[in-house]
Amino acid sequence: MSEYTYETQSVEEIENFPFNSFEEFRSTYFEGIAHPGVDRSIALSWAQSGLYSSKSLRIVTTFLTFIPYFAVIGFIIYTILTKDWLYLFALPIFVIAYLIFHPGSTAVFGFLRTLFIGLTFTICIWSILKIHYGLLVLTVALIIMYYAEKSVYRNAVNHLIKAIFEHEDLLCSLWQGGALNIKFNNGNSYWVSWKYENGEHVNYKE
Repeated sequence: MSEYTYETQSVEEIENFPFNSFEEFRSTYFEGIAHPGVDRSIALSWAQSGLYSSKSLRIVTTFLTFIPYFAVIGFIIYTILTKDWLYLFALPIFVIAYLIFHPGSTAVFGFLRTLFIGLTFTICIWSILKIHYGLLVLTVALIIMYYAEKSVYRNAVNHLIKAIFEHEDLLCSLWQGGALNIKFNNGNSYWVSWKYENGEHVNYKE
C-alpha cells in the first residue's frame, strides 16, 4: 500500500471526491444511496500486507492464495500413486484455468470463461455418475482453484471496503491513487480523474 500513501488524509482536502466530508460519505452509503468500489488487485495487496489489515485477514488471504497450488500438487500426487501418467498431459489445463478463473478475466474471455467453468462442473458431475476417478480428481482440483481465486479477491475487497468506512486516511489514499470509485443509484459514477454524470463522461483534466 506504500505506493498509495499520500499526505492528504482528509476528505475535505482531496480533489474531485463527490462528498464534502467523511461523515457525509458514510451516511450516504449507510442510507443505500452510494456504493464504493475498489480495485481487486489493490485490495489483495492491502489484505496481504497493507495498512489496517488484520493478522487473521493476512493469514486467510495467504491460505487462499496458495490453495490453487495445493490443488495442482494433489492432482500430481494422485497421478504418481495411480501411475496413470497420461494425466500429466492435463497439467497445462491448470495453467489455463488459473488465468480464466481470475475474476478480472471476464472482460477478456467473456463467454469462454463461463463455458469453461460450466464445462468443469458438468464433467465433475459426469465423472461421479460414471465413477471415473481420474476425471473426478482433475475437475475437483479445478473447482477448488475456481473457488479459491474467487474467494481471495472477494474477501479482500469486502474487508477493504469495510476498512475505508473506519479510516479516513485509507479512503483518501485509495481515492488519490485511483483505486477507489463511487457509484450512485441514479447511475452516476465518480473517479479521481473523471466522472460519469447525467449520461455524460467528463474528464477533469480536459
